[in-house]
Amino acid sequence: TPPVVTPKLQSIEAVVAQMKAWPDALSRAAKFLPDRVGGGPLQVFVVANGHPWGDAYVRGVEGRGDNLRLSEAGEPVIILNAVLIVSGYRGNPTEQAASAFGVLSHELFHALFRRYRAQDSNWTRLSGDLPPRDALQLLVLNEGVAHFVDREEELLREGFPRDRADAALGAFAKAWGRLAQTSPGSGDAEKILNSANQGRYWDKYGSVTGMLLAYGVF
Repeated sequence: TPPVVTPKLQSIEAVVAQMKAWPDALSRAAKFLPDRVGGGPLQVFVVANGHPWGDAYVRGVEGRGDNLRLSEAGEPVIILNAVLIVSGYRGNPTEQAASAFGVLSHELFHALFRRYRAQDSNWTRLSGDLPPRDALQLLVLNEGVAHFVDREEELLREGFPRDRADAALGAFAKAWGRLAQTSPGSGDAEKILNSANQGRYWDKYGSVTGMLLAYGVF
């Protein structure tokens, strides 16, 4: 669990005020889907609690009002934790809100891709528990494009850092080999898959490998 840092209320209020002036982030994420995705509005909640690492994430939710419950088959809902954004993002409130807008675009891609997979016949055949290597491939695609959505302008302006690319590809190759020796649902497989997308930004070898591939294709 990371150390708890409680920012001043005024700082949180300043970032939330910037959030309320955000432009539409949907088009920034939607252009990377292979087809138009329907459905109603995507809900985004700004909160002050949740997972200790959870500055932003997507969860499936079913029900309405006081009868909400988490469900993998439910409607994707985006959560932004303003307290963690203020305590963990660099810069002043304007800069922190700008970074959070990029993160929102990232999470919107996840939500849209979730909807797309539910409506595409090729993807519906891949629903349910996947073999470890298939799960890693899906993570690389899903997280890789989402990370590119967030950092597109920076990567196109500055290029992809070679040392980060080499490190991610090396870690991915090792994980790919280790997953061949694990069984679906095992603790070892889960640990390897979690490390592909958890921890420090550039240590998430699955996400960074996917972002590199998305950058190359783009």
